[in-house]
Amino acid sequence: MQDLSNDAKQNTTRGINRRAFVKTAATLAAATTLPASFLAACGSTAQTATTVSGPTTVTFSFMTYADISQGVQAVQSALNATAALKAKNLSIKLDNIDSASYTQKMTLRFSSGQPMDALFTASWINDFYNNVAQGNLLALDDLLTQYAPKLKASMSSAIFDAARINGKLYGIPNQQLFPKMWGALLRKDLATKYNIDLTKVKTYADLTPILALLKQKEPTIIPILSDNQPTGTGGIYNPETHGVDEVAGGLGVGVKYTDTSLTAYNHYDTPEFLADAKQAHEWFNAGYYLKNPPSVSDSQSAYKAGKYAFVFDQARPEEYGKFKTIYGYDEVQALLMTPFLDTSAVVSGLVGIARSSQHPQQAIELLEIINSDPTVYNLICHGIAGKDYTLADPQLGYITVPSNSQYSPSTDWEFGNQFNGYYTDKTEAQANVWQTSKALNQQAPVSVAMGFAFDPTNVKTQVAQVGAAITQYTAPVSKGLVDPTTGVSQFLSALKQAGIDEIVKETQKQLDSWKKSK
Repeated sequence: MQDLSNDAKQNTTRGINRRAFVKTAATLAAATTLPASFLAACGSTAQTATTVSGPTTVTFSFMTYADISQGVQAVQSALNATAALKAKNLSIKLDNIDSASYTQKMTLRFSSGQPMDALFTASWINDFYNNVAQGNLLALDDLLTQYAPKLKASMSSAIFDAARINGKLYGIPNQQLFPKMWGALLRKDLATKYNIDLTKVKTYADLTPILALLKQKEPTIIPILSDNQPTGTGGIYNPETHGVDEVAGGLGVGVKYTDTSLTAYNHYDTPEFLADAKQAHEWFNAGYYLKNPPSVSDSQSAYKAGKYAFVFDQARPEEYGKFKTIYGYDEVQALLMTPFLDTSAVVSGLVGIARSSQHPQQAIELLEIINSDPTVYNLICHGIAGKDYTLADPQLGYITVPSNSQYSPSTDWEFGNQFNGYYTDKTEAQANVWQTSKALNQQAPVSVAMGFAFDPTNVKTQVAQVGAAITQYTAPVSKGLVDPTTGVSQFLSALKQAGIDEIVKETQKQLDSWKKSK
């Protein structure tokens, strides 16, 4: 479920799930080269906002996977007819750009100084950190306080901190479930058939007797789904499971989310990684994995055909609908970690205001409306009721989308507060997933490194080499395909040769500087 291109193809019923991009995107974001003047640029290049009064058209630039060109004008007109926009003398211009060219087009616009207003930016597309470093975005602190107090009050300061660079806020986080929640997901029919209670499962080791039972009772079923992708399904090691905040992206460098000393280290060179590798290899030898993992699409097709039992992925409230869409079964979950808030989850979906905006006051006012007014939010996310969707259950807030809908972006995480949105999956609606997710955001502890942004400029060569080593070795080791007594040592040796020690040192240097600046 981590394959980037496959997720984009698969999530057509429920909508593209931003979280499926995060793990892959972390490595890509970390490998992005930023200017050497990154921190200096953050504090000096963003101009001071000026404001204008009167009726104003605000553009909102965003990417789309689906073709919404035939319906966008009608939705735009409907938005401009809402009481909320009229009350502020605002109108909106929807600027939809296909995802394949989004970063390129936004980069060209920034370079030319083309006037823009609100825009989607993230760690994995239209790169947030590069945009800040190059002075493309306005600092929003004063605008937020003065013109969008409801928006400011809607999230904790810890959430906003993730989008701060050098102490200044450059993006508004789009509210959704933020913490990663790695765990085990099992077909509900098998859990019912064998009276399997996953609420008692707290660690991967606790799954061993369940896997043995399924292997014995269901000989035609492979207990654990896996695929042949480096960041795909089947591996049991995730740094967050062991309380690690991957502060340098997917480069193997992290800090414990509770460690106030902010000590960076290679989290692959730990007893926890070795123990997970040994557990996976034990299961592999017991026949709980397929000996030759298939492609992502083939593995998902095989699961739908009833050939697998468990999937190791995010054990999140909203996975219920997604799981059935992709795999064809209802599921039960076991959460195998303590969820915590970190920077990477928040910066994977932000809305910024361009430095070239001619009316930033109205832009931030528009963002407050989109984030606080359900009518406006659902219009921009789902289109016009009775035309682009049907409100199938008003009490649950559940909608159905016809195949011929002219406006169905299916990316509600791009625009604002997802908790104000309709459900597109009935199971999620019945489970009241938005309220559960909101509570998890509020209750999750915050990483001590929340808001830290790693700049790879000084270790560009090492970043590329370490990324290549991780791609080569993690899948075989974490999915049990190799003997950990040799596989782990080979992996660690490759990381050392690639320069991970230099990345650790550079990360520590930046963490120390960041800590002093707080």
